[in-house]
Amino acid sequence: MTGGIGSVAEDAPLLRKTAIRKVAAWAAVRLAALGVMKLLWILDRAWSHVRFRALVPQAGEEVICHWSVEIKVPQNLRVGNYVRINPKVILGAASPIFIGDHVVIAQGAMVETGSIDPFSPIPYPHLSRPIVIERGVWIAAGAIVLGGVRIGEGAVIGAGAVVSKDVAPYAMVNAAPNRMFIRPVPGSLQEAPAKVLSADLQE
Repeated sequence: MTGGIGSVAEDAPLLRKTAIRKVAAWAAVRLAALGVMKLLWILDRAWSHVRFRALVPQAGEEVICHWSVEIKVPQNLRVGNYVRINPKVILGAASPIFIGDHVVIAQGAMVETGSIDPFSPIPYPHLSRPIVIERGVWIAAGAIVLGGVRIGEGAVIGAGAVVSKDVAPYAMVNAAPNRMFIRPVPGSLQEAPAKVLSADLQE
């Protein structure tokens, strides 16, 4: 038994050195992984910026538009300052789309001016109507904004909502059911609670 205990004691420094080497190796791997992730993030941002500026050279300052955004007819797109357009967004600008300052369009949203005329004979002709998104609007993930719509300043379009009618300034549109709520203007002295303005935006 004594010999066994002595053997374990003698092996302890070797075990400690092995453990330290493993920790150091994992730390190096972790640092390398973080470095690669940072590099990929920088390349992602750089390519997104170059691509967007090539497609929409008339856009404002400090615009971030992810490279995965699909932009149809980019010459019809007008974008203000400090706009954020996140991955997998679709901007269908067959007719003009105006996006004001400080607008955020979340992942997977669609802003589509194009449509069809289902009352015409087959094949249905394509139609398009312009879209205006005013300053400070926030469009959540998966929302759809259809042609001919004006979204007022500061409005919030909830995830998955379908907007086919004008939205009042500082309104909030929920997806199910599609209701629009008017809320007090931020920073104002109004204390009135939010109220339902429209029961259904798709009637």
